[in-house]
Amino acid sequence: MQTFDPNAVKPAFLKALEATQKVIEARKVSAKLALLKDVEVTMNPLTGHDDLKIKTARTSMLTFNKMINEFLYQKGQYNGIEFASFEDFESKLTSPDKEILIALLLDASYTKLPKRTAYCPECGELTEYDLVISDLFSNPESKIPVWEEDLPVYEKVFTKTMFDNVLTVSIKMPTELKRNKVYESMNFDTVRKNLIQKGQIIDSTDTLLMFIESLEFKYMNEETGKEETYVLKDMITEIRPYLDNAPLEVHDEINKFINDSFNKYVIDLKVPVTCEHCGHNFNWSVSPESEFFRKTFSI
Repeated sequence: MQTFDPNAVKPAFLKALEATQKVIEARKVSAKLALLKDVEVTMNPLTGHDDLKIKTARTSMLTFNKMINEFLYQKGQYNGIEFASFEDFESKLTSPDKEILIALLLDASYTKLPKRTAYCPECGELTEYDLVISDLFSNPESKIPVWEEDLPVYEKVFTKTMFDNVLTVSIKMPTELKRNKVYESMNFDTVRKNLIQKGQIIDSTDTLLMFIESLEFKYMNEETGKEETYVLKDMITEIRPYLDNAPLEVHDEINKFINDSFNKYVIDLKVPVTCEHCGHNFNWSVSPESEFFRKTFSI
């Protein structure tokens, strides 16, 4: 009796995939996250289908960012934490950890990235360099923070009262869920402009929005003679209009509070560069997320 042999009718492309599976496995890269404690990630590379999806999914900044997060969620193997869902993943992922994940995704997916330029601190000239992601993690000048607070990064709220106890600001390290709310009103022209002019994706006001959880104000009701309190919580309909019309001194004080609270948790990945003009060796800060956008938008 003749039995069915699945290998005999296996499509050629499946055989080809099997032949390259070992190569794909070799492209996996791993690293520990910064702010999610004791979490190690092994990242799988993007496929040709994924790359096509990236290039054709520029409908909005929000959908594009969520697509990237989905790649990080699906391609990563997370040891030390379990996510109940994709939304749970976004509710716990903060910028420092996302930078690490995107760096891993770039390293696993692309053998070569576009050449980049840096300003030499010795001669002041622009010099080109090859960006090798593994150099960022092996460079002793790179700063990868460790979370030191009593609560998880996605729960810890910092509060400060300012301006003679009139304003109380509550801030939290922004998660990807919070960032998505900012991206709802952004388009790709804004992103491209910010990348070219400022080297980053969002501007200063949007940065404040992502950190602020609430703004509480106290004022004296002249009719009743009593002190009253009101709170702004909605980021789009309340906090953004307030910031758009508030004095710059308010922006400065809130920004200082954010820096005082979170500066030690800023990730700073640096690549070693040798100036092609004077031969000076120096380190240049790199944002993997910005590099991912540059790769995608061919900037």
